[in-house]
Amino acid sequence: MLNHLIKICLIILLSQGVDAADSKIQLNAILNNAAVFTINGQQTMLKVNQTKNGVKLSELSSTDAVVIVSGQRKRVKLGASIGKYRQNATSEVRIPKTNGMYLTSGQINNAPVMFLVDTGATVIAFNSNVANQVGIDYRSAGLRGIVNTAGGQVEAWRVTLNKVDVGGISL
Repeated sequence: MLNHLIKICLIILLSQGVDAADSKIQLNAILNNAAVFTINGQQTMLKVNQTKNGVKLSELSSTDAVVIVSGQRKRVKLGASIGKYRQNATSEVRIPKTNGMYLTSGQINNAPVMFLVDTGATVIAFNSNVANQVGIDYRSAGLRGIVNTAGGQVEAWRVTLNKVDVGGISL
């Protein structure tokens, strides 16, 4: 039964926020529809509208890029860097145990859902029923793959969610 419930699993990797205290973003290269950045010493490639390490590539030209960091739009020229931007205020949500589990309500793409929170998780996983409920056409919008579960390997689709909200904290 468990294998049936998680047979079709949707996954999104949650990016970790950038530490704004000594943050630095440098634009190293521009390649067709992607850019290579060094973000806090770590090199990464972003395509337009893709977000990694709390940095979203919004626009790209042959000479510069526009990134969104902590809700602020910043233009960075090829070979240049930006830093010292405002950090979003930190928020905290406390989720009490219910029958030994952490259950809470929230939203995915502004649709209400119930979350079973795993404090060590690095992804959000849900079945096809939840995907339909929140309006995600994972088969056409997602990247198909295989994941390992307690019940063995299953087919999964990696998708990007527009918004996830738990306890008033949104990503």
